[in-house]
This record gives sequence, structure tokens and C-alpha cells, in this order.
Amino acid sequence: MTEKIKLWDTAEHLRSNEEIDTYLESSFADGDEKQIRRALDNATRARGILSVVAETSPGYAEQYHALSGKVGKA
Repeated sequence: MTEKIKLWDTAEHLRSNEEIDTYLESSFADGDEKQIRRALDNATRARGILSVVAETSPGYAEQYHALSGKVGKA
């Protein structure tokens, strides 16, 4: 039996602008140039994902927050 392993993609798990901002702040606090570049790339892709979802799935942010127990909008 062969198992499929999916590589972790941070951008797929940053689900709001607040999460993205917190992630970037943490990355900059570390001061590692390589990590900062990686974080900026992940944040850019995450914002692109959020933008596409907002355009194609109205109400997604509200549904996500309701199901996750978070308060506020993305």
C-alpha cells in the first residue's frame, strides 16, 4: 500500500489578514533573512488565495469564522 504525502504549504493555512500579519510579525522578529523572504512569499500567496476565495465564494470568511469559533471578519 502506497501512501501519498502532501507537502505543507503555509499559505493554505493562513486564513485571514490577521493571521497573515501575526505570521509576518513573528518572522520579522526572528530576524533571519531567509525566513523573512519565505514568510513574505507565503503571505503574498495567502493573500492571493484569500482574494480568490472572496471573489468565488461570498460568505466564506463568515462561514469559516463561525465554524472555527473565531470572532470578526477576515
